[in-house]
Amino acid sequence: METGLAVKPEEALDFLERHQPMPPDEQLTEALIGEYDEAWRALKDSDDPRVADLLLNSFGEGDGWGVYQLVDEALRSLPRQSVVEALDRSLASPFRSVRAWSMDMALDFPDTRLIPRALTLLSSDDRDQRVFAAYYLSGFETHEEGTVEVLR
Repeated sequence: METGLAVKPEEALDFLERHQPMPPDEQLTEALIGEYDEAWRALKDSDDPRVADLLLNSFGEGDGWGVYQLVDEALRSLPRQSVVEALDRSLASPFRSVRAWSMDMALDFPDTRLIPRALTLLSSDDRDQRVFAAYYLSGFETHEEGTVEVLR
C-alpha cells in the first residue's frame, strides 16, 4: 500500500498521535491505511522514545487490511527494553484491539515482566486476547506455581 512518498519521522509520529487507535476496519479508507503503512515504515530503527508506545496503541479493530501484522518489523528494530516497557502499558489499554494486538506482538518479546499482563488477558472474554496470552505463556520453560494454576 505504499504510495512511494517519503514520510519524515516527525510526520509519522504526528500521524500516529492522531490515531490512537486507528478506526475499525470497516471505517478505513485506502488513503488512511496507506498513510498508516508509511508511518510505521518511517519509524523503523527510530531512537525516539515515543515510537513503541505510539505503534502499539495504534491498533484498531480488525487487521488494518493486513497492515497491522507488519508492524512487528518496526517493533523488532527498536530497543528491546523500550518495546517491553511499552507492551506492559499497552497490554492494559482500555481498547480491546490494542490489548489483543499487543499480546500478539509480545510473542516476539518474551519477558517475565509481561507474565502478569498475559495472565490477566488469559481470563478475558475476548478469544484473541486469550489465545495470544496462552501462546505467550507457553513460550516460557517454567512458571511460578500460581501461574501454572491459572494456565490449568
